[in-house]
Amino acid sequence: MRKTVIVALTLGLFLFSLVATASAQGKAAKGQAVEKTGVLEVQPPGPKQKYATVLLKVGKEVFKLLPAKTAKDIMPKLEAMNGKEVTVKGNLLPADAKHPLPAISITSFTEATAATPAAAPAPAAEPTKGN
Repeated sequence: MRKTVIVALTLGLFLFSLVATASAQGKAAKGQAVEKTGVLEVQPPGPKQKYATVLLKVGKEVFKLLPAKTAKDIMPKLEAMNGKEVTVKGNLLPADAKHPLPAISITSFTEATAATPAAAPAPAAEPTKGN
């Protein structure tokens, strides 16, 4: 009986420490500063939604974009850039049971510009043949 109680208490403390560690890691990841470049996709609001959903597609990753508390007027500007490539800066909000997509709380953004190709070298002048 005594061994069973000791084993149960040890197992309980071990599980509690795992949960506490995972919780601390989740809190550390929340609010991590990120900068991502991708293509914007704006989805119209659903039947129970008030606002359009703005997504940033970065390769195979998809992030929901949310306005930071200090940048409430940023969303209409982003919605107007549907289909364009942008670079956003903000804080990463990891996915959880309630919010299946990871999100970025945006503090600023810029439209990504296509890299200008280097100018092709001028063709060498052909030497003239003298007769």
